[in-house]
Amino acid sequence: MFRMTPAGPDDVQRAARLSRVRGLLLGLALGDALTRGEPSDRGVLRATVTTQLACFTAEGLIRTWVRAEHRGIGPALGLVWNAYRRWAMIQGIDLGDGIELNGWLCEVPALAEPRGDAPAVVTALRTAAGPVVADAPATSRGHHALTRLLPAAAVPWLQDEHAHELASMTHGSATAVEASTVGIALGRAALTVPSLPEAIDQLGRTVLLDGILDPDVALKDLGRSHSARSALRGGVAVVARCPDGSPAAVRSAFREVRRTVVPAAVGPVAGALLGALHGSTRGPTWIGWRGGAGVPIGAVCSYCPPAQGRRTRHRSQCASSRPGCL
Repeated sequence: MFRMTPAGPDDVQRAARLSRVRGLLLGLALGDALTRGEPSDRGVLRATVTTQLACFTAEGLIRTWVRAEHRGIGPALGLVWNAYRRWAMIQGIDLGDGIELNGWLCEVPALAEPRGDAPAVVTALRTAAGPVVADAPATSRGHHALTRLLPAAAVPWLQDEHAHELASMTHGSATAVEASTVGIALGRAALTVPSLPEAIDQLGRTVLLDGILDPDVALKDLGRSHSARSALRGGVAVVARCPDGSPAAVRSAFREVRRTVVPAAVGPVAGALLGALHGSTRGPTWIGWRGGAGVPIGAVCSYCPPAQGRRTRHRSQCASSRPGCL
């Protein structure tokens, strides 16, 4: 006879957070694909280089967390830099010197396909000796300063100074770095509250979000450039128009986003915030689509630390699933 044991409060809380964390990364990928990529002849949504970089951000942060957990060293954000180098290697980008291609993301064919440009990231990888904040040119203000880092919102230990450092690895514009720091903080808040206004309230007043909840601001007037600031404001405005995360509201908002000047900058931010607020089960219903989320879901499944009192896996198991992290 089987005996059913009710889930305890810790299990329920962990499941709810995991759904939101999964929603954040799945929403990022869907928002990226829905507002830029066109379905292939097989009807498959194709995400872009933004999602590729976000996946390698997630992998680098997982390695950072595992290293700190088992060796007491961290946060070693250089591991995120090395993750980007692995992405460049499988893309066929010449960095001058090699790096060991370990970790399961390097074996995913879709992540090795050219899916667009990331000039500031590639320039930084080619010219900088390492993740040195001062090396990124002050003119680099593109949305990848923010969109590639959205998975960082799911990391409990990551503080604003860490977000600043991660953004500054590849982008030197002070406005871009500020938008990235605010965007990550907003994503972190969205994982813990039921609505966007409450998430914004947690941040306190920031000029970057002034007037963004005004329903009279047309979406077509937002997302007018590739900048991180434009991506943040446009993405938040989309989410403000979908308070219940209903499929009809989301589809309508994304249709309008596709008519903006630079929809590719807005979509990932909007999708990530919607996923963080409403969980992973909502994402596929935005487009009546299911399946195909293996890479972003798999990359994030280790983000929720074990419940208090629960043992982590043995270090040899961590090393086999994420080689090089220890």
